Amino acid sequence: MLDTPIGQEILQMGVKKGIQHTLLKQVATRFGKVPEDPRQKIVAIKNTRELDRLAVALMNTRSLAELKKAL
Repeated sequence: MLDTPIGQEILQMGVKKGIQHTLLKQVATRFGKVPEDPRQKIVAIKNTRELDRLAVALMNTRSLAELKKAL
């Protein structure tokens, strides 16, 4: 099934959801409760490259305000 176009699409959706979940967990661990605006923006990102860019930005930010700018 994973070798079909539909299977690949489903797999990509799972990967994106996993990255989004991990990012939200990391933001919460680092800065406390994640405000709704950044949460919605992270969940709205569908491109895995953009999610990867955000993961790197998260490692380099010192505050939630800096992270919001990266979104």
